[in-house]
Amino acid sequence: AVGVERKNTPNVAEYDVGRTMTRKRIAVLLGGWSSERPVSLVSGAACADAVRRLGHDAIEIDATPDVYNQIKAAQSEVVVNALHGPWGEDG
Repeated sequence: AVGVERKNTPNVAEYDVGRTMTRKRIAVLLGGWSSERPVSLVSGAACADAVRRLGHDAIEIDATPDVYNQIKAAQSEVVVNALHGPWGEDG
């Protein structure tokens, strides 16, 4: 936008998680049972890799219709939804 001052943001590769954020246990939902499962497996793996590069623990969960209990069992602090189709970006 015109006239908006932008502050410098750190490059992800230079981001120091230890200084700015405590290490988190992050569940990444991927796969699932929709016809878009293959795409979700790829994008979910990429999300999990990014989480690890930022210094967090990533738990990849290949979602089933019992996803609630899968999330609960993972004991994560944060959940990233990389599901596609009706149980992901459609819903």
